[in-house]
Amino acid sequence: MNQPEALEFFHTVDINDPDRPNRMCICISDVHFTDGTVGVQSRDDWEDFFDELAFVCEDRKVEDLVFVLDGDVVDMIRTKHWAERGVYPWERDHPEFPDIVKTIIEGIIAQHAGHAGGDCPFFKRLKELPESLQAKGVKSVNVLVLLGNHDKEILAAPEALELFYEECLGWRLEDIPEDYRLKVGRMYGDENLFKSPDSVPWLPFYYADSGFRLFVTHGQWRDGDNSRALPEWSADDGWKLETWKRLRFRPFTDPCFGDTVAAGVLSGFIWKAKQALAEEDRKRIARAEAKSLGVSRLERVLDELDLYRPSYLAVSRIIEETRKLKERPDKGTAGPRRHHSNTPARIGVPMAELGLHVRKLPSETASRLEASTLVAGPCK
Repeated sequence: MNQPEALEFFHTVDINDPDRPNRMCICISDVHFTDGTVGVQSRDDWEDFFDELAFVCEDRKVEDLVFVLDGDVVDMIRTKHWAERGVYPWERDHPEFPDIVKTIIEGIIAQHAGHAGGDCPFFKRLKELPESLQAKGVKSVNVLVLLGNHDKEILAAPEALELFYEECLGWRLEDIPEDYRLKVGRMYGDENLFKSPDSVPWLPFYYADSGFRLFVTHGQWRDGDNSRALPEWSADDGWKLETWKRLRFRPFTDPCFGDTVAAGVLSGFIWKAKQALAEEDRKRIARAEAKSLGVSRLERVLDELDLYRPSYLAVSRIIEETRKLKERPDKGTAGPRRHHSNTPARIGVPMAELGLHVRKLPSETASRLEASTLVAGPCK
């Protein structure tokens, strides 16, 4: 990156000013808060995180805190809703697209904003952060959420993005500072793009701070699977900020192959597999049988699949688990067994059954998936 003058600095601080505030920057990324429909992968210790953050601010007498969430904070593609509705993240023009995105963000809010029955209080604590830190001597708290590659669908659904700003960050549209609007607009090539107080600003692509001498971005521009190749730019070209500005950052806001893998294949597979296991469970109950420990384990594995990197390892894991069950059927059960059945439960999920029609795929990805079939084998 040899064009520092082209960067949009969100904060500029003279490091030679003896009266400058005592500043600290915290940066985290890839928390991937999901709606929980194909597994939940969020941590359960966010209360400890925010408590520790408050302690450090007080201990170090921090006056100005910058908290950067560097992309993939909410995960808009790891969900059952794309496969269930037969619409996918690359189908931005589909009439159901905005409603699906809104449904997903509502599910994320329900799970992660401190509501009853949710998994964690992250966004609740995030919204409370400025007030809670005032008592620790912190005079200014700036929270900035950057764009990743699993959250970009929210940019194409302004109503859902507005919901994110309000419910996750505590920012009503009328309260979003004009300075923020102008800076994000300039980043995307037009200062007036989000100037209107009723417009919903996109998430910034990067954060630059002269005081910290800090530059932060999610990094999808390095990955050809998670950025869209265009005639003007591809991942092999590397950092080209001025080109991206002219393109309104389309390589990172447009659909890409990574969406296909995560939403069209893996999440669809998890959802279909859970449906198949649920159907077997109904049959088991009708037969008055106890649940096999192997099936119980398979259900837990499905909830963990979303954590695997690279994603194909998730499919390998489920195939391996069911192969083991086929070769060594477990004798244990999750409770007293009244009857025993040798009827196997096959979880075979061809692409057609996932609702993943090749004709719906972006042309660059169709050939890579056309013959694919995910099979989780027979189990008891």
